[in-house]
Amino acid sequence: MRRLLFLIPVFLLVLISSCTTYIEEPYYDLEGTYRVEEYSYYYDEFFGYSIYVEQPYLSGPDNIIYIENFYNSGIIVEAYLNGSRISIPYQEIGQFDIEGSGYLDGGHIHIEATVWEHTSHAVIRDDIEITAY
Repeated sequence: MRRLLFLIPVFLLVLISSCTTYIEEPYYDLEGTYRVEEYSYYYDEFFGYSIYVEQPYLSGPDNIIYIENFYNSGIIVEAYLNGSRISIPYQEIGQFDIEGSGYLDGGHIHIEATVWEHTSHAVIRDDIEITAY
């Protein structure tokens, strides 16, 4: 009987430790127009403008989003959404090279990115912080 009582907690411990908890990430519907407040470290100035976020797929393996008018330059940046995290892989778009990351918080989009602007005389590196709401 004592042996049986000893095995019950061991059995419960094995049962509980073998359970896997799955946390399902919510799908965010981000598509729409956002007002942007951007701080530029290169220019040491705040800028305001609008962006449009296009989200072709709300769920599934394709978690891509497109940010139109990024850096107030009219370009479209490709980004990836993983839960509430945003990843902007390095990409060359026209005279700009861009990469960054960010997150979603309470309906706001926060992004930190580096933009290299190729001008006729130099390459300007601008680190920016964006809050879109």
